[in-house]
Amino acid sequence: MIASFARQTLGRIRATTADDGHGNQTRDWAAATTELIPGWSVQPGATDELLAGRDATLIQWTAYGPGTADVLGSDRIQFAGTVYEIDGEPARWPSPTGALDHVVLLLKTWEG
Repeated sequence: MIASFARQTLGRIRATTADDGHGNQTRDWAAATTELIPGWSVQPGATDELLAGRDATLIQWTAYGPGTADVLGSDRIQFAGTVYEIDGEPARWPSPTGALDHVVLLLKTWEG
């Protein structure tokens, strides 16, 4: 990443896991922790309107960040006052030398 373009800070929200009483581990978002991770460039993604039975809009962003960022597909991301889900797993891109260069996150949320 070119540092001059990566000036945004994202909040990585990670939930703890708890037993649901049936032997399954579920995410406990009420006990989640947030860590601020600087060095991101967040770019607009596509939007989509869903009109079948309700008015809803899918909001998407693409975030490019440092290769060392501790981010999992099960985390949530806070950006510009909104919490987003990570769509899929983080894409970890190597540099031409083989070192990890940067991470790409596809962020999404629904309005409506």
